[in-house]
Order: sequence, then structure tokens, then C-alpha cells
Amino acid sequence: LAAFDDHGYALRASYALDWQAIEYFADQKLRWLHLGGGAGVKSDGGDGLSFYKRGWSTGSVPAYFCGRILDRTRYAEIVATKRIGATTYFPAYRAGEFG
Repeated sequence: LAAFDDHGYALRASYALDWQAIEYFADQKLRWLHLGGGAGVKSDGGDGLSFYKRGWSTGSVPAYFCGRILDRTRYAEIVATKRIGATTYFPAYRAGEFG
């Protein structure tokens, strides 16, 4: 996870950081590097972050994030603080955040 200001974008700092990370992991003889998903809730890959990450890759695979509740007590506490009614959205505490 990274964030940049206007100067960082102008320098294209993200390219340098990612290049160094890729080289580091290649030196460690790792076979795969997961760059994570795109931005937003759509899965069409049309966002800028997906476009950027595809520039580094030779392929893609599906990835699933946040599919399990490991601490049900804590999860229930978090959901309760949001005062969200019944929902099929997962995780429930994020329901409604994206319109």
C-alpha cells in the first residue's frame, strides 16, 4: 500500500518502488509475486490501478480477499458499532460505503 503527493506522481515514484520490490523478490527466488487487486468494487479491471499493475505482469489469476471471519466476537462488535441492519454484503461493516 502506498500513497504519493503531486511531486511523487511527477517523479513516477511508484515505478521505482515497485521495480525495486520486484528485483528484491526475484533475487529471493520467489516464483510468484501478487500485486493485489485494482481500485473500487467493480471487477472489470478498467480502473487506473488495474491498468498500472497489468503493466508489470505476464498474466493474472483470480484472488479473493476477506472471505472468512476468523474472530467472530470481534467481527460482531465491529458490525454493532456501525448500526447496520441485516445485509448480505460482506464484510457487513462496509455495507453502503461504495454507493
